[in-house]
Amino acid sequence: MNYRKFLIAALLVMSFSVQAKDITITRLTCEMREGRVTISDAPRLGWQMSSPENGTRQTAYEIEVRDVWAGKVVWNSGKVKSAQSQLVSCADAALEKDRHYTWRVRVWDEADTPSAWSESSDFSILTSEAAFAGSEWIGAITRKDAHLPEGRKYHGSELKKPEAKAAWAAVDTLAKKSIYLRREFYVAKKVKDATAYVCGLGFYEFSLNGEKVGDSEFAPLWSDYDKSVYYNTYDVTSQVKKGGNAIGVLLGNGFYNVQGGRYRKLQISFGAPTLRFRMVVNYEDGTCETIVSGKDWKYDFSPVLFNCIYGGEDYDARREQKGWNMFGFKEQDWHPVVIQEAPKGVLRPQIAQPVKIMERYDIRKVTKLTAEQITAACKSTKRTVDPSAFVLDMGQNLAGFPEITVRGKKGQKITLLVSESLTDEGACNQRQTGRQHYYEYTLKGEGVETWHPRFSYYGFRYIQVEGAVMMPSYMKNDEQKAIFAGAKVNDVLVFNPNTAWDGNAAELSSLLKIDKEAAPEVKSNFSFQVEEITRFVPGDLTQEIFDQVFGEGNVKTEEEFRAKVKEVIANQFVADSDYKFLIDARKMLTEKVGKLEFPDALLKRIMRLNNPDKEESFVEDNYDKSIEELTWHLIKEQLVKANDIKVEQEDITNMAKEATRAQFAQYGMMSVPEEILENYSKEMLKKKESIEGLVNRVVESKLATALKSQVELEHKNVSAEEFNKMFA
Repeated sequence: MNYRKFLIAALLVMSFSVQAKDITITRLTCEMREGRVTISDAPRLGWQMSSPENGTRQTAYEIEVRDVWAGKVVWNSGKVKSAQSQLVSCADAALEKDRHYTWRVRVWDEADTPSAWSESSDFSILTSEAAFAGSEWIGAITRKDAHLPEGRKYHGSELKKPEAKAAWAAVDTLAKKSIYLRREFYVAKKVKDATAYVCGLGFYEFSLNGEKVGDSEFAPLWSDYDKSVYYNTYDVTSQVKKGGNAIGVLLGNGFYNVQGGRYRKLQISFGAPTLRFRMVVNYEDGTCETIVSGKDWKYDFSPVLFNCIYGGEDYDARREQKGWNMFGFKEQDWHPVVIQEAPKGVLRPQIAQPVKIMERYDIRKVTKLTAEQITAACKSTKRTVDPSAFVLDMGQNLAGFPEITVRGKKGQKITLLVSESLTDEGACNQRQTGRQHYYEYTLKGEGVETWHPRFSYYGFRYIQVEGAVMMPSYMKNDEQKAIFAGAKVNDVLVFNPNTAWDGNAAELSSLLKIDKEAAPEVKSNFSFQVEEITRFVPGDLTQEIFDQVFGEGNVKTEEEFRAKVKEVIANQFVADSDYKFLIDARKMLTEKVGKLEFPDALLKRIMRLNNPDKEESFVEDNYDKSIEELTWHLIKEQLVKANDIKVEQEDITNMAKEATRAQFAQYGMMSVPEEILENYSKEMLKKKESIEGLVNRVVESKLATALKSQVELEHKNVSAEEFNKMFA
């Protein structure tokens, strides 16, 4: 009998143990955030629960807090009868500040059965003085030296006043430039943990050993910088390595430094881009090391040539410095930072969730603008629309930025405009949302390039692309291609995207709707259902094609069409031949004149003054080339004078038309009406830099004609391939 009682009791205990595992505690949060969180006062903790049983609910909880540095439990709430599981206050814990804690929780269900303890999470209670102890605000220029206007009055009609314009015109341009900052450090011992505290204003991107830290965009969150300035905390334990390490920070303007330049609602600056930084590395032997922002950091100008939260962003990939945020980078041409004034606001840890890329959208529709639409859009949008323009429809309005993957030549530029609506002609319309806002990317010409803005965003549905053409993305792997042979609508095909596109992260992220950073890890097969099939086939040479290319009724037979195409190509080679003649003439005349004497020291000083944003080596690297250009300019002036070459307004207008016609022809528009050429040329002639370029082209064209009449020309027929090699 006693044995049976013992057996029943044992079974009850066993049943109790199994029941205790029914609730699983997941997703621990501090102030509604997961991961390492820094706060300035008593934390509010939260957790989620899961159970295989319906109707399971929490009736009580118990929280345990441990001081990491002391290595002991410093507070236990005891069993608290409550169903609350979010924003549970720990004010009664009286936790010390400037300490690092871990915590865990367990709960009781409706049967008063306790769960297992959760995994541990952590938080720090820090004053800003402790978080950034020993660090300083650093950047390229102080507020005082930048001559930044004070006050919040610069908006609306105030910006039109002469005194306001003069105040902002007097600002040193260095105060709005995006900069790189870097600092190296060395780790000789085993790391226990490492934490970085970062405040980069207006926005920053923090990298460690060449890898971006965190997944936030537009960090830190903006604020009234005279009242509050937010900073972010990062657990970088896994990214700090034994040996040499490098910290890199890219700074942009954000709302902290709005100096205009394109569209802006206001102009206000709390200071030039600035950084405050501190990293704490704790070692297994109990010692620690700190790396702080100070005079031992260096800066240089980033490839972000323009950035304004209201106006958009320009990026020149040719200015990228490979390895700038890696250990061992040669920084001898970089500049020492200056210690800057601190913003007036109080430094506070950012508790709110960061801005992140939440979703990626595919293109739903592509529309190429016609010559007529482009001409009309130049008027309605108050800007010169490039003949290459086409518009992408993303299917819905969103707040974000476009990301492009391109391939092209070094120096080519792509312009992206975004908008919520379209003009009557079908171009992007920013009239109601603020214009001009756009993004410009200059290619470095090194294979496939992927880019998106870092310091500006917009609300939009449409993207207008200028300076590029849409190209289909083709699979690289023949075996994967074969899977699609003979496919029909509604067929389900299984293939490997990673293999099909040779691991191209940009293609994989677009296809699978995942982050580009995660794409290389996706190597499994996927099944896709065929919803639509589009085929590209050679077009018949019909009257419709003839009219589209050369205008209605101008060409009526295939023979005429082929002859016209041959004529267009021949004319292009005539122009290219004249250009090659001028190159050869320049070389011959320069050699004949020989080396001219110039005041080198004076010219180098002028180059430095004209290029204040360039590194010290810029003058030496480019001086000889500048002298070559100056020598040719002087020779050309004498030739123009000797041959009585004059440039009339009609010459410039005609050259503008020819340049416009060539631009349209580049995108397959061979027969553009004279009215459209006229209107587009007028838009071109509104820009000073365009006029200067056209004048130079007219001079060189007339000069080539004059020189050819004075020399004996040797005519020679060569293939297109041989001709192109002459320019190599």
